[in-house]
Amino acid sequence: MDSAAQPAPRPVASPFTRLARTHALGAMSDAMIAVALAGSIFFSISPDAARWRIGLYLVLTIAPFAVVTPLIGPLVDRIRGGRRGMILFTVLGRAALAYLMARHIDGLLLFPEAFGFLILQKGYSVAKSAVVPKLVRSDLELVEANSKLALLSAISGMVGAGIGGLAMLGASSWAANAAMVGFVATALFAVQLPRITVADQPASADERAELRQAGILMAASAMAMLRAAVGFMTFLLAFEFRGGEEGLSIDGPGRAVGAAVGV
Repeated sequence: MDSAAQPAPRPVASPFTRLARTHALGAMSDAMIAVALAGSIFFSISPDAARWRIGLYLVLTIAPFAVVTPLIGPLVDRIRGGRRGMILFTVLGRAALAYLMARHIDGLLLFPEAFGFLILQKGYSVAKSAVVPKLVRSDLELVEANSKLALLSAISGMVGAGIGGLAMLGASSWAANAAMVGFVATALFAVQLPRITVADQPASADERAELRQAGILMAASAMAMLRAAVGFMTFLLAFEFRGGEEGLSIDGPGRAVGAAVGV
């Protein structure tokens, strides 16, 4: 009789569900930052004054990661919970940078903070991609899982852009503050991710040889060129729109709407 009166145990969320929640909140917060940047000095400063700063900060933020990442990546893969720790680091780092960006939304310190944010965003993407295969049981489930995460990212991005747009009615810094709160919530979900080991042992000679096959090198080169082209076009369009061509709204609300559409 007593056992019948006991409440049913609460269902435990699967590891993939925990990752999906983390990813959705992170994508929503990223969109808020995009809206905040659209109404900040990032796109208010003259194109001629911004070009050299952007080039300098790109070198200063990307160069260290290009040197350190090949050394740290394999080590993190072999540590139990290493990728979860990397996800937590990139989320908390973005929360801290969102806080700083809200304080420097109209100052030049926004530039290095924004580029640091982009680096952490890419770091999260790499860590997340390494974790997903360990949370599914087959290649078919992996394809389905990646599709679900992409759909969640798109929907959450639109929601975050809407929240950021509403916050922009007050000030650009409000959107960044909202993003900071979102990243803190994301970190709370990230703590619940399972501690997994991506690679138990260092890559063998055969595995390293496979990575140097012509097909893989060609695919990697193609993806690198594609991403470089996307980055180039992003900055090209940003500078072109900032130039104030006829028919384009470059005031605060106009930039916010553009960022929301882009997200």
